[in-house]
Amino acid sequence: MTSHRRQHAPRMGRRPGLCQGRRQGFTLIELLIVVAIAVLLITLAAPSVRELLAVQRLQGIHATLVTDLQFARSEAARRRRDLILEVSSDTNGSCYVIFADAFGAGSCDCRRPAGSVCSGAFEEVRTVQVPRSSTVALAASSSVSSRATFEKETGYSKPGDFTVELEGQTRGRLRVTVNPTGRASSCSPDGSIQQVPRC
Repeated sequence: MTSHRRQHAPRMGRRPGLCQGRRQGFTLIELLIVVAIAVLLITLAAPSVRELLAVQRLQGIHATLVTDLQFARSEAARRRRDLILEVSSDTNGSCYVIFADAFGAGSCDCRRPAGSVCSGAFEEVRTVQVPRSSTVALAASSSVSSRATFEKETGYSKPGDFTVELEGQTRGRLRVTVNPTGRASSCSPDGSIQQVPRC
């Protein structure tokens, strides 16, 4: 008697999850939670980003001013003419102009439109305008006026105690002082700018 083994074809079992619908993307609640967290992080970071940008703007204007003071000193000797740096401000912002005094009738005002800053015998050398929207204000002072004169023979500065204060609306203060030899040095009166010494 022969026994016949019945062979069954292997059963094709279902793998779990194959026929179930695949889940893709986020649910609405998950998406709302992510958006709420992102908004919270942006709100917390915004003031520090604004302050950082304001300080960088202040440092950029400061670097330009220091470079221009050095330029005025060397250019006076090169041109063999006294050069004057004068700072002005109004409701629209602050500015400064470097000009050559030709000992004739004329005037320079950096608040005027570009190309018409100087009139008469005065020659405009360089003008920098800092609009109010930049949130940086300049103010100059000395024992005489809001200007410094760099002498043609030596590059020395008169009156020798010229200072320019740069102040950011949100944060940051810098002071640039021009000594009698015409050299500029910088400090931070409130210690808010770490790259320069505190005054």
